Amino acid sequence: MTQIDETQTAIDATQTKITAYQSQIKKADAEVKSRRAVLRKQLISLQKQVGNSVTGNIYFDFMLNAKDFSDLISRGFTVNKLNQASQEALQAVQDAEAKAKTLSQELTAKKSAVGCQQG
Repeated sequence: MTQIDETQTAIDATQTKITAYQSQIKKADAEVKSRRAVLRKQLISLQKQVGNSVTGNIYFDFMLNAKDFSDLISRGFTVNKLNQASQEALQAVQDAEAKAKTLSQELTAKKSAVGCQQG
């Protein structure tokens, strides 16, 4: 009887963890969707600007429109920061996707553990 109680307690604890994982997965999925939407908007905006660009490269146009050497250097730093921000946004999406995948794998493992204990 004690073993049954201990097993039931373990099952209940695992079920609580499963519920927590499901909540974390929902949050991670929402974060992925949000980050993808932001990145998508940025890319669409960038594509529209490229369409209006003289050279077909808005960064190159931006650099060509520099007033003097000092402005050119400043614009170079700006382009570098924009490029870095885009890379960071993409990395954030990839990190959120990896987190969601890991949580899903852990959830599957917990469900399997409950199935083994109940079986």
